[in-house]
Amino acid sequence: MKEIKCPSCGKAFGIDPSSFQEILGQIKNEEFNTNKTKTSISRRR
Repeated sequence: MKEIKCPSCGKAFGIDPSSFQEILGQIKNEEFNTNKTKTSISRRR
């Protein structure tokens, strides 16, 4: 079981490995989309 810490309240809690991987995937996708948008805006200038 993986343990993660809530960025809002600081409380640590455990989650199963598949849920942990799902959360990591969401973070990676969000970072990718943010960087893609920034790059697109920079190229327009």
